[in-house]
This record gives sequence, structure tokens and C-alpha cells, in this order.
Amino acid sequence: MATTFSNRGHFYAPHVRPVLIDCNFVVDSTNGNGLGIRNLKGQGVTNVFMKTSATPGKGPNGELNQNPSTGYIVVQLADNYQRYYGGFSGQVAPLSGSSLAVNASALTVGGIYVITSVGTTTYAQWLTLGMQSGITPAVGVTFAASVTGVSGGGTGTVQAIAAAGSGIDHIEVVGDPNLTLNPVPVSGSPNVGGWIYLACFASTGASGVNALAAPANGSVISLSFYLNQSSVVVAGE
Repeated sequence: MATTFSNRGHFYAPHVRPVLIDCNFVVDSTNGNGLGIRNLKGQGVTNVFMKTSATPGKGPNGELNQNPSTGYIVVQLADNYQRYYGGFSGQVAPLSGSSLAVNASALTVGGIYVITSVGTTTYAQWLTLGMQSGITPAVGVTFAASVTGVSGGGTGTVQAIAAAGSGIDHIEVVGDPNLTLNPVPVSGSPNVGGWIYLACFASTGASGVNALAAPANGSVISLSFYLNQSSVVVAGE
């Protein structure tokens, strides 16, 4: 039985007008849009800019990608805010790029795979392969292989994730975002909405020293920001 929430769209916090903004996008440094990313989703975010090898492009309101150095993410929010309380992030590893047929014995039992083509493989055959019951086979569905393949299992294909994953292990905020959340509108400027700057890191070498790193192309980055939209300051802030 599904849990019923009677207060959807609201959460309790001891702040005045708290707001949780989230977005996700695909890292794509070679995309011709010149943004360094593609497929931005998130109603509270206008732009995300990263390093691009193409000619830097413009966001929907005319904001130019200033082509930040490798490993940095520049986020422009759709609105102004008064305070940054915190946030969190996550990343989804890109796929290996090597498709494996499910009608032979190319899979490894226990290996995690993502469907890249359903093909003519039937629902029953996907279940045999390891897909969870009740899930509809579709591109992007993930499962743990129960067998190495199904003889006569149709034309479906899968891929494992890239061996190096997303290439990063955490994302940090750069500077004090409270100082860039509430820009003053300037005549003739398209810049409306607060800015947050982030840096991607990966542990390198035997010592595990953190270093700036570019997320692998095809990685999906998810970002969430806990913000305040009121100028009222409560005790303890």
C-alpha cells in the first residue's frame, strides 16, 4: 500500500519561506549548444554552464556561457534568494558504450546492466535475465543479471556502466553563495536570478589527494539547494 501524504509540496523548517530547488543535467562538453551540458531539468534553475570545447553558447534568456575551467559548474537560479543554507548532490555514471546482446552468453551473473534496446526480447525473457517483476522493459531500466544470457532471447541489448564511473566523487560549493544569490537588475542585462558556483573533485593517487576533475561526458549530475526567499532573519542565523 502506497503512503499517502496529505501535505504535498510543503515541509517544516524553522526558517521563513524556505525553498528547496533541484535540477539534473547530462555533462556534454562537446555538445554544439556550447553550454557544456544538455537536457537540463529543474523548474527553479535557468542555466547550468560547464567547460565546453565548442563555441560558448547562450542560455534561454541570453546569458553567455563564460566557459569555466575544467571541473567547475556555474548555476543560475530562476529567481533571487536571500540566504543559502546548504545543499547536496549526486551523480549517475555514464554507460560503457559497448552494447551486449542478451541472446548469447555475454553477461556476467551478478553484473549490473542497463537496457539500451528492448528489441524483440520479451517481458518473460527480461525477467529471466534478472529484471525485477512488475517493471516494464524500457531503455534505461537497470537490473542485476541472473544468467549470462537467454538463447533465442531476441534482439535486446544492454550496457554496463563505464569502468571509471562519473570520474568524480564529490561536488563542493565555491566561495560564499549568499553574496551572489540576489543580484541587482541592471538595465540591458539579462542576468536575473541568483548564481551558485560549484567545483567537482576526485581523489587521485595512492594518497587520495583531492583534485579538480571533469565529470565524464554522459554523466548525469543532480544538484539540490536549500535556500531562503525571505529577508527576515530569525534567531540563530
